[in-house]
Amino acid sequence: MKRTTKARLGWRLLAATALGISGWGLIASAQTADDAPVAESEETSRMDVVRVTAQRREQDLVDVPVAVTAFGAKQLEERGITDYTQIASSVPNMQFEEVQSQRNQRIIIRGISSDTRFAGSESAVGVVVDGVSLAGVAGLTFDLADIERIEVLRGPQGTLYGRNTAAGVINVFTTKPGNEFEASATAEYGNYDHTLLKGYVRGPLVKDKFYASLSAISVERDGYETLAATGEDVNTRDTKGLRGQLRWTPAPDWDLRLIAEYQEDDFSQQRGQDDALEPIDRELTSVPYRPLADRDMRGYSLTVDKEFGKVSARSITSQRSYTTHELDSNLAVAGQSFVDRLNVEESSEFTQEFQISSVGDNRIDWVAGAFYLNQQLTFDGQYDVDIDGIYGLLFGPTAQLFGAPGNLAGDVPFFGGDPCPLQAPACVGTVPAVVNWTFKTTSLAGFGQAGIELTDRLTLDLGARYSSESKDFVYDSLVNTAIPGLPGFIPDGVVFIAGRGNPDFGAPLPYTDTIENDVWTSRVALTYSVNDENNIYVSAAQGSKSGTFFANILGISDGNNNGINDNVEFLRVEPETSWNYEIGAKGRLGIFNYAGAIYFIDYKDLQTQRTLPLLASTVQILGNADAESYGAELELNAELTDNLSIDFGLGYNETEFTDYPDCAPMTDCDGKELVYAPNLTSSVGINYERSLGNSHRLFSRIGATYRGEQYYDVTNNPLYQGKSATLLDATIGIQSETGNWSVALWGRNLADEDYDVGRAPDQIGTNVTLGVPRTYGIRLSAKY
Repeated sequence: MKRTTKARLGWRLLAATALGISGWGLIASAQTADDAPVAESEETSRMDVVRVTAQRREQDLVDVPVAVTAFGAKQLEERGITDYTQIASSVPNMQFEEVQSQRNQRIIIRGISSDTRFAGSESAVGVVVDGVSLAGVAGLTFDLADIERIEVLRGPQGTLYGRNTAAGVINVFTTKPGNEFEASATAEYGNYDHTLLKGYVRGPLVKDKFYASLSAISVERDGYETLAATGEDVNTRDTKGLRGQLRWTPAPDWDLRLIAEYQEDDFSQQRGQDDALEPIDRELTSVPYRPLADRDMRGYSLTVDKEFGKVSARSITSQRSYTTHELDSNLAVAGQSFVDRLNVEESSEFTQEFQISSVGDNRIDWVAGAFYLNQQLTFDGQYDVDIDGIYGLLFGPTAQLFGAPGNLAGDVPFFGGDPCPLQAPACVGTVPAVVNWTFKTTSLAGFGQAGIELTDRLTLDLGARYSSESKDFVYDSLVNTAIPGLPGFIPDGVVFIAGRGNPDFGAPLPYTDTIENDVWTSRVALTYSVNDENNIYVSAAQGSKSGTFFANILGISDGNNNGINDNVEFLRVEPETSWNYEIGAKGRLGIFNYAGAIYFIDYKDLQTQRTLPLLASTVQILGNADAESYGAELELNAELTDNLSIDFGLGYNETEFTDYPDCAPMTDCDGKELVYAPNLTSSVGINYERSLGNSHRLFSRIGATYRGEQYYDVTNNPLYQGKSATLLDATIGIQSETGNWSVALWGRNLADEDYDVGRAPDQIGTNVTLGVPRTYGIRLSAKY
């Protein structure tokens, strides 16, 4: 009954939104009939025409039958966005969270999460930087020192963008150097000893022939939390980045662009425990150690554009790599670290894309191309497992205090073996373990899309893509207790060699497998032009996400504690696909720019994850599930006066699992909400500026964002539910009339609201990752 009532309420809201969208179109149509002879109003003429390339060709935003939010350099500056994670606060039904560290980034669009907490996990949101598709979010890097435009495409984009776009795409464009010499420098200082330095310089080396640009960024910050035991900061950040471009235009119809970039990050990860005896405290986290991590990333790309009259051709060649190190990242519980570990992850990827497309406005505009990817990713983990400590926690005299099967008598069978006296100084000892897994991925695809003008007002978009992908997986693990009298003892369900059974030490059985996936994705859209400034569209589009393999040293595959050795098939996670059905409208009404959409997304074999409370928050992939997501989005912006403008965004979203086999022991997850899927997100911003005379201008912005409650666990356990949060931001400053310099004060989360971005179980409480607290500072900028 509860599900039915909830669904009815959701569909009523969607119906109301659909009527509203239709109403916008009717109003626009009536306005056209009444005002056709009248020249464009002064207010409308001030509104900038936004050009995007969401469909791999340049178009007015209003003509694109996709839910797109675009930010130019001016909008990024107005909102004080200096970090790509801040973009999501201005996009309906989108979140961008860092759970524990920058390595564990999560992008959520329309309730679908890109969880990348383990090596080899794939993203549901594609990230494209200067035309280069990034194979993994762990290697995501783009500083905001020299960004021309960012486009966020919501909904599946499998036809034009291919693999790992089941939820959407983030499209990033850096500024091309040209004949005009330009330079910029920005410096920030804030609380938590936040220091940001960034800048760029670009211009001609040889006029009309050779151009170059160089941009750099440095961000340093103390931690948001402090360790109670040592007084050290947790969640520190130290980022350095550099990007260089060379551009050559040997002739008017040739354009070659070479880009090289490098970024390094050093950070300590954050996490605290929330339980009845020790509630979560932002200032003092109870985790008794300081987990460290670093990440180095390199990228190179060459883009060649050539026009042949009415046809243009493009080649994009790229090579990217990253290396991450994590030390003691998340395996401590009960005030003691039971597993010391060092993880090293390395990835190298090569991509090649060819495109051809029509040039200019035609009755049929089209684009076609081919894409190739070759990626190799390796993971090496070194672990020292304190078996005695774990055993004592789970089965010792005090274990029952934490819900574990304790035994006050002191002697219990050890994982099915001989009884182990708890009072003995050592039974098994510390188990050293080395694990390694390798992914080799090859993907080849061909795609095409055409926009056909059926009439002067009606346009049909048709597109399709065929992708063939192969992913090879090799897993090795080597475990040795090195305890006299127990040679090669490996407790099943705790640590394992990745073959079947439980062989003695010295006879490891590597696990190998391959996922091959051939998939068609398609798109169809119909756009009706109400007038020159307002369009209505309907669309159906597919997306896909690659399959993968899940390897876990702890060997628990399905929550029943029976060990991965007995259930090797649980390592395999199948590819997922999605269908998005959408109706939307976008355009201008008087002083307002608007965009609205309602959607329904059907997911098949959605890849799901869950955290089990065994050996300290071990991430599990339980398999695939079917799910649905439906909702509505609305965006408005307007210049109310010469000095005052507003922007507004609203997202409503409902999600549920429709078929989730083997979700968890004694738990039916059908009808449960998806993780990181709040029902409501919204944002509002007010910009005010005015002349102060003497060639000075005042500028200011105040904004608020809201995120509703959300679950972090597929079982929808209230213990792992994040509360709603409203965050207030503000900026006020002075700049020259020409904009060549500015000074501003800024603040984020000014009310200092405590909110979390992740919760997971452990043995004695709940692991919590908190959001960013109140931050504030001063910003100095200069441009030439």
